[in-house]
Amino acid sequence: MVGFDAKLTDTSIQADANERLLREKASEFEGILIAQILQKLNQCYRLDESEDSDSANESFGSLATSAVGGGLARSGGLGIGEMIVRSLQRSGVPGTAQVIDSQ
Repeated sequence: MVGFDAKLTDTSIQADANERLLREKASEFEGILIAQILQKLNQCYRLDESEDSDSANESFGSLATSAVGGGLARSGGLGIGEMIVRSLQRSGVPGTAQVIDSQ
């Protein structure tokens, strides 16, 4: 009986690890997507192109946009990460089925 309980615990631990990894990757994807949207918005609404033509300024702007996008995603973002998680869980992707049962 002890072996059976240990097996359930191992399965539960693995399911929790899978859920955390899935949510982390979905959040990272959402952060990248938000950063891309912000970068395009920034390009569309620049007032004076001559001031922003410096490559160092562009690099810093890109890093800042990535940081803002990642921060927004980690704080819940637009909900895209959560939609990805739910979609993968419903589609039966291996390692995600246990996550549905826990919600």
